[in-house]
Amino acid sequence: TAPELDLLRAHAERLRAEAEAEDADARVDASGSALGVWIGLDGAGLHARGDAAVPSAPPTYAALSPRVEGNPILARDHLDARAALARADRERALARPALVFGVGVNALDPTLPGTDYHASIGFEVPIVSWRGPMVDRERAAAAAAEAQREADRLRASAALSASYRLFQSASTRKASLETGVVPAMNAAASASREAYALGHSPLVATLEAERARLEGKLELVAATADRANAWIDVQHAAGAL
Repeated sequence: TAPELDLLRAHAERLRAEAEAEDADARVDASGSALGVWIGLDGAGLHARGDAAVPSAPPTYAALSPRVEGNPILARDHLDARAALARADRERALARPALVFGVGVNALDPTLPGTDYHASIGFEVPIVSWRGPMVDRERAAAAAAEAQREADRLRASAALSASYRLFQSASTRKASLETGVVPAMNAAASASREAYALGHSPLVATLEAERARLEGKLELVAATADRANAWIDVQHAAGAL
């Protein structure tokens, strides 16, 4: 009969929902365990609390773009270039003439009539020096570090541009779900329940409306997560993380 068929369908829907909930719980535990490997803890019971801190009115792209220069990767490349130039200066200094001072004392020597003091001054001139190739090597290393810095800067700028646009897209999608889609699905599910209570709608239609409401809610959660992840990528490209 129709009521028995509705009961079987409702039971099947419940079993499916329970299976999906168990799978989601297992995925959360697996993610916690994977995170525990990196922080040195047993991650079996790790769970996120609250939402990620994402500003409701984020800075514009024009305001974020200059922050790329403060990216730690670019700073590392710049320091590598400075270190290579410093080593090149040291190699050149070793090849320059050097002023040499010497002071000595001969005391308690029975062959001398008394204590003998002597001092010397001279120049050390490198007649043959092999420092030139080392200087060239360090200068080449400095140029390579600067080239790497420019490549990293372009890469960070591209990543910032892509992640910021993804953040804008996720923000628009989240706002659309919050203000339009989810409220409409909630209203449809409520109306379907009222119609079923009055006998004007089958149970299957009510379950489908409830499923649509839950799917809309899950989509909103996914959009919120995508927006948070995009903002994390923006901060990472801008050098804040």
